[in-house]
Amino acid sequence: MLIKSLSVRFFILAILLIFSSCSNSLENTQVINRSETKGGAMTVTPSPFLGQKAKIRGENSPVKIAENLEVSVLQQELPNIWLEFERENGEVSTIELDNRFHENLKSAGNSLFHYQFVINNSENPDEKAQASYDQLISAANARNEIRKFEADLPGGKRKLTEDEIDGIFKKQSGLINDRYFELDDHFKPKSDFYRFKKSINEKFGYSIF
Repeated sequence: MLIKSLSVRFFILAILLIFSSCSNSLENTQVINRSETKGGAMTVTPSPFLGQKAKIRGENSPVKIAENLEVSVLQQELPNIWLEFERENGEVSTIELDNRFHENLKSAGNSLFHYQFVINNSENPDEKAQASYDQLISAANARNEIRKFEADLPGGKRKLTEDEIDGIFKKQSGLINDRYFELDDHFKPKSDFYRFKKSINEKFGYSIF
């Protein structure tokens, strides 16, 4: 059982390193199919995106409390994510993501909710390893699909940059994690000292403890 768990964890780590390497190699570029002839060979030169990048915004839907933590996690709606662009006159243009983006974000988001529940509640190492693997694969697949899509943005229709895609997933992950621990606090009341630390941290706006 231990050997199987270690093997699964090693496999997950390998997948993560490969995916991270692929993502980093893309940097913040958009590939423009510009052909150049060098000794008869055709090459494609990546060109950096020089336009205005989106600011990523998002918010959680109202919390839903059910009879227990597991059911509450299953009933939560995923965060709403949108893009913002600042115009020359200082006004802000809001761009909603279409259904193609939301379907892939939904898949990754649901896997993250499930991962948080299993990691924080299961005592089965195989179940934890499987949840980690499922969450990683779901996020990787969602990112790869989103890379294919074009969106109608100020300045024209284009694919999102890697920075924008990273921002979308970071925003969604942060909001989902916040919502999970909000639910966890509700069903697992913490000690008086924990609540005291939390109130101090909230008062100062950052973690003192």
